[in-house]
Order: sequence, then C-alpha cells, then structure tokens
Amino acid sequence: AQTPPPDAPMLRGGMGGKMGHCGPGKHGERGMERMLSNAGVSPEQSEKMRALQKQSWEKARPEMEQMRGLMQQRMKLLAAPQIDRGALEALRDKQMALANQLSRDRTQTQYEMAQILTPEQRAKLYAMMEHRMERMEHGHRHGMKPMGGPGMMQ
Repeated sequence: AQTPPPDAPMLRGGMGGKMGHCGPGKHGERGMERMLSNAGVSPEQSEKMRALQKQSWEKARPEMEQMRGLMQQRMKLLAAPQIDRGALEALRDKQMALANQLSRDRTQTQYEMAQILTPEQRAKLYAMMEHRMERMEHGHRHGMKPMGGPGMMQ
C-alpha cells in the first residue's frame, strides 16, 4: 500500500484531514464525492480539485519516499546495540525539515482547493467534516484506539 498524499485535503477527508490511505483513486473517494455533492460542489469544481490532488500527490511522492527512508534509518539506529544519540538527533532534524516542507505544500494545496469552492460550499463541507470527526472521536472513546502516538516507532 502506498502512503496517502499529505495534501489531499478536500478529496481525502477535508481541509485538514485525510480519509484515504492508498493514494489517489482508491477507497474513500466515494464517501468524499458524496460529501462534495451534498455541499453543492459541481462536477467541474470536483474535477479541478481532483487535478490539484493528483498534481500534489505526484509532487509529494519523492518526499514521502525520502521520509520513509528516514524512518527506516531511525529504526536501525534504535535497534543498534549502542544507540548514537547524536545521529538520532541529526536524523530527527532531517525528518522535521522534510515534514515542515510537506506541511507547507499541503497548506498551499488546501488553500488552492478551498479557493475553488464558494464560501457556502466550504461552510457546508466544514460542518460535515466536523460531524464525521465527532463520530470518529466517539468511536475512540468507546474502545477504539488511535494508532501511533508518543513513543511509537512511526
């Protein structure tokens, strides 16, 4: 499975989240398309957003591969008999710089996608995404645990 694009906001869970886990064109898209339709997004707007998503995914792919490589290096450092704290911190600095660039790119894409929509459409989508997030949080409080977190080898 491929890593989700970091900047597929509207078609993958909204202006700040992500629903899909396999990149463009995989599962989760039908639900987002339904949300876009319910918000009154036209097929033309949806197509523009899909094109931005694809462009962003293609641009981010090398950086995501680089991040994956850095994570593998971190695991190797942590699995060594003697852990080199300096090397671990240098690696963390590289990961943070790369994450910052990915975040910057994601924010730009989110802005561009949001500009395709009217203020009313953005408000409707935001309300739907809030509702979806509340449902997901409700599930976490009732036995479902989020993945990752502090101390996890992510």
